[in-house]
Amino acid sequence: MKASMKSFVLILAAASTAALAADPKPVVGTATIAVENKVGSRQVVSELWFKTAADAEVENFSARPPLRPFAIARNAAPLAGAGKQPLIVVSHGNWGSRFSQGWLATELVAAGYLVLSTTHPGTAGD
Repeated sequence: MKASMKSFVLILAAASTAALAADPKPVVGTATIAVENKVGSRQVVSELWFKTAADAEVENFSARPPLRPFAIARNAAPLAGAGKQPLIVVSHGNWGSRFSQGWLATELVAAGYLVLSTTHPGTAGD
C-alpha cells in the first residue's frame, strides 16, 4: 500500500510539473480602438486584450497611480493562429477607465478569452 501511494504522489508531482512547464502564462497584448459616436458627438475609446507572440515587447503599465501596474504588450499584434475565442466585455464602473480592471483582463486572456474594456463617457475618471 505504501509503495503504491509513493508511486501515486510521484506521478502526480511529475504531471503537475509537466503541465506547468508546457503551459506558461501567455503574453497579453492590447490594442486601442476609438469609435466616433456621431449621434452624441463624442469618441468612445475601448481596449481589446488578447494573447500575443511570446517575443512581444512587454511593459509594466499603470493607467495612473495608485493603480498597480500589470505586464502588457501595448499595440502588439494578436497571436497568429489563435482561432476563435469567446469575448468578455468588462465594465470599469464609475470613475474608472478602460485599464481599471487590467488585472482581471490579463487573467481572462490567460484563461483563453478575448476581453474588451470600454470607456463609459460621462462616468470615466479620465
